[in-house]
This record gives sequence, C-alpha cells and structure tokens, in this order.
Amino acid sequence: MKHTKATLVPLTADAREQFILDNQWSFKYGALEEFGERDDHIDGDGEIIYSVYIKDANTPTDEGLYIGDTLEQVSSIYGTDRTENGNELVYTAGKTLLVIIVENDTVTSIEFRADI
Repeated sequence: MKHTKATLVPLTADAREQFILDNQWSFKYGALEEFGERDDHIDGDGEIIYSVYIKDANTPTDEGLYIGDTLEQVSSIYGTDRTENGNELVYTAGKTLLVIIVENDTVTSIEFRADI
C-alpha cells in the first residue's frame, strides 16, 4: 500500500456549509442502505443532524477533551457552569448542547446535540 501525505486545513465558511450538507446526505444515504427506504423524503429541506457522538478515544473535541480524560480535565477545559444529572454533564452554547458522560471520574461519552 502506498502512503500519501495529506495536509489538513480549516474549511472556509462556504466550504463548511457544503461539508455539512454533504455529511447530512451521507448519513441519510447510509441509513437508507442499511435499513431501507421508509418514505421518499430523503432530500427534504430543513433537515439537520440532531447529534454527533465521539466514540473514538483518539478524537478530541475542538477544545481538546478526549474520551478517557478525567472530570478534573473536563472542568479545566469547559468550566463548572453546567447542568449535572447523575453522571451526565451538560454544557449549553446557544442552541448546541455538549453532553459529557463521566463514570468513575472518567469521560466515557461525548455528544454534541441540537437543543431543539
């Protein structure tokens, strides 16, 4: 297998919008292939991705939080202005919720969720 070096660069604003639309289509297409067609609204306007989970311990949030980090690291990165419900920590930024699950002082799940 030949290895190719790639350079990642930030998306421009217009490229970001297209990236989001392409990802939304990709998720819908994957679900269509996996589960079959339930209706014919796959191209419906106004659809959004409701939530995104980080499941890979090698993928951080933009601020640098990883699955496997400690509760202390969560507080250091995001602060303590949050809602707590059991082991669920919820940070709110506009219409976006950052939901972090902490079990035994360790981050086990990170989710970005639309607050709709």
